[in-house]
Amino acid sequence: MIVVGTESGVQVFEREGSKWNHRSTSLDGIAVYSVAADPGVPGRVYAAAKENGLYESDDYGETWTHTAPNLNVWSFGVAPTGTVYAGVSPSAIYQRMPDGAWDLVSSLQDQPAYGSWSFPVAPHVPNIRHITFSANDPHTVYSAVEVGGVIVSGDDGATWANHREGLHLDVHCLVSAPGDEDVLYAATGRGFYRSFNAGAVWESAGTGMRSMYLTPLVAHSKQPHTLVTCATQGRPRYWRERASGAEATIYRSRDGGDRWEPIMNGLPETLAGTIDTFVVDPDEPEALYGATADGKVLVSTSFGDEWKVLAEGLPAAFGLAVVA
Repeated sequence: MIVVGTESGVQVFEREGSKWNHRSTSLDGIAVYSVAADPGVPGRVYAAAKENGLYESDDYGETWTHTAPNLNVWSFGVAPTGTVYAGVSPSAIYQRMPDGAWDLVSSLQDQPAYGSWSFPVAPHVPNIRHITFSANDPHTVYSAVEVGGVIVSGDDGATWANHREGLHLDVHCLVSAPGDEDVLYAATGRGFYRSFNAGAVWESAGTGMRSMYLTPLVAHSKQPHTLVTCATQGRPRYWRERASGAEATIYRSRDGGDRWEPIMNGLPETLAGTIDTFVVDPDEPEALYGATADGKVLVSTSFGDEWKVLAEGLPAAFGLAVVA
């Protein structure tokens, strides 16, 4: 099942053989910017609606419960331990243990850089843009601050450190890959960055890219240093006013970001609607999906070698999840 969050509700698609059929529409009229599946609970999916809180479904997105209506949720993630984290604006993180209630992770405010974060567009309120978890340690949480760098907790959120040395601070997405220490990859507003020591020190990379504003980033589940991202020509506040749109290009690296190549086979040379989210099918590691800002869902069954349009004509699509 594919669950798509759009600017006007949630769309669910179900595969029958080689075809994808539309199954349902829900949360009509609500702008859903992020969705995620709970890998530990079949059929469970979360939907984040900025300024409208968090919704949860246990039936593949058919019906929803409004579980956190007062939070301005921008991101969330389900830890290997089963704990769910929600990143909000203004920058804060909420946490819910399995079958527990939502609690503010107050330790984040003790982090020395807290209060220095901002956002480039008025009213300049920062947010927690992305949350992911260590490839090596289920108790380590990584969060991207827009704008402020990467915050890291090695103890399930009890304490935090701000890791930003060498990193462009407008961080949109993070990927953790195995290494002696975690290898971290970051998509930012000024290109691709990586760290070989769990985020303590960063370096930029991006040979082969002709544009540097990156939002999504995803890794192959069996080859964690094979990466796919999407880059736009300029920042959203510029390309949204442009007739040609985002002029976005999908790129892939097979060597942890040393070199990148465009992978647009089956698509136009550039996309008018950028991709905010990529997701990999956990049962089919070569199956990669992307949702576009002009209402399409793209699919590649070869991790980017060739693309097809799975669905089109949707409202602007932002979030995407494969729900088992």
